[in-house]
Amino acid sequence: MPKTNFTKVEAQLDEGLKRLAIEHLLEIASKAVFSGEKMPNLELRKAFVQTLDLDYKKLVKKDPFFASQAGYKRGDFKKFIQDPNTLTPEEWKLLKAVRSRIEAFKKELQKKLPQVSDEQLVAAERKKHINKRFNINEKWLPLK
Repeated sequence: MPKTNFTKVEAQLDEGLKRLAIEHLLEIASKAVFSGEKMPNLELRKAFVQTLDLDYKKLVKKDPFFASQAGYKRGDFKKFIQDPNTLTPEEWKLLKAVRSRIEAFKKELQKKLPQVSDEQLVAAERKKHINKRFNINEKWLPLK
């Protein structure tokens, strides 16, 4: 039996783990509380703007109406990501206001989504497994 080379799989796994770590760090940075008028250091500003950009992109995909409601364009985030040193205190206040709008919109979106309990999910999966046909793609309709 020949040896199996897992280098491609290991590389993909490493890349996925790095991506998860980056997303986790960006989430932590977005939850950090910035107090008063004082702007944080360069790394925190960059992480904050990147997180805003990701959240903005996700929300626009979910609801295109959000782009007009936010009062800010995605190109502006890209400008600040490239050079966070150019942030002025007024722009920082504006970014904090955009962040609060994004958080409020996320809460509204959570309320609109249906809340399914674990018991309901388990019952649906059990029902699906009872009638399971093997070696059939689940997206295909069975022939009668």
